[in-house]
Amino acid sequence: MRFIKVFFVSTFIMFSFLVAVIADDEAEEACKLEFSGVIESEFSYTMNEDNSESDLYLGKVEISADASLDSYFSGHLLFAYEYGENDENIALDEGSVDIKFPLISLSLGRVVIPFGIYDSHFVTDPFTLEMGELKQNAISISSSYSIVEACVALYNSRVSIDGEDNSHIRDFSAMIKGSTPEDVLSGKASISLGISFISNSAELESIRDMLGESAIVKRVAGINGFASLSITGLFMNGEVIQTLDDLETISGEKIKPSSFNIELGYALPNIPVELAGKFEQVSQNEGDSIKRFGGVISTGFAQDRASIRLEALRIDDGETTQNAITSQLAISF
Repeated sequence: MRFIKVFFVSTFIMFSFLVAVIADDEAEEACKLEFSGVIESEFSYTMNEDNSESDLYLGKVEISADASLDSYFSGHLLFAYEYGENDENIALDEGSVDIKFPLISLSLGRVVIPFGIYDSHFVTDPFTLEMGELKQNAISISSSYSIVEACVALYNSRVSIDGEDNSHIRDFSAMIKGSTPEDVLSGKASISLGISFISNSAELESIRDMLGESAIVKRVAGINGFASLSITGLFMNGEVIQTLDDLETISGEKIKPSSFNIELGYALPNIPVELAGKFEQVSQNEGDSIKRFGGVISTGFAQDRASIRLEALRIDDGETTQNAITSQLAISF
């Protein structure tokens, strides 16, 4: 493992030096700075067996800045606010220095760890995203050729493991994705699928919450699979996350989390309206799953830079049920 780390970092330094030499020939190119963002306002109404609640809130704000120095060097910053996560401030969510080659890109900083893609047409984040999304300080290498994309990231885990400290970079994740060429069936159909792997599933956000502050006995890997299909307006996407063994804390607690999400929908012809339905599930152990299903209708305006969504979901945890209606007005710029 030490050899892999040294090789990885040495390769990064070597490529950085080579690109710096090459980039001198393009120094006269002007630096480009681009800003973009998203603003989402939402209204929700929830009903359970005992009472009901309603709320109006700013769901999400994202402000992104991308600086391109030349053909090789660029930088990325993303500041985000999300209701229920960081209610009082807007925080740095991503930040990286990127070096691009014709077939390989290197990123160093706080990046999205390559584990899952979490495509969804709904307002509410799917269980798979809540479980699997991870942003971490890491070195990431990505490559794409024709219809295949691959990415690997190396980083230092924040999870305490019995008998180890967190003073060394020991964890990694990897993803490979394939898709059909754009000219298949005259562009009327597309298929995309892939798989990803993470060496320490306890690092994932919701699993860390399940474990609390307890140290784990050993690393347990996690796997993710995803697929999407689109045929002349019909679309379907599915994703699953599973730990490969029980996660055990030093106090003796064991969990084996998993989740999946399936969505099916149709984009109406000639008008910017989409209809979609979903079924998803998350569990900490077998027999204690939470199920959620429902539908959404959405429409776009202003060249799809503004959208309105109306979502209805039913949640069942085996003991109680809850119905939720959420509407969202969003713009992107």
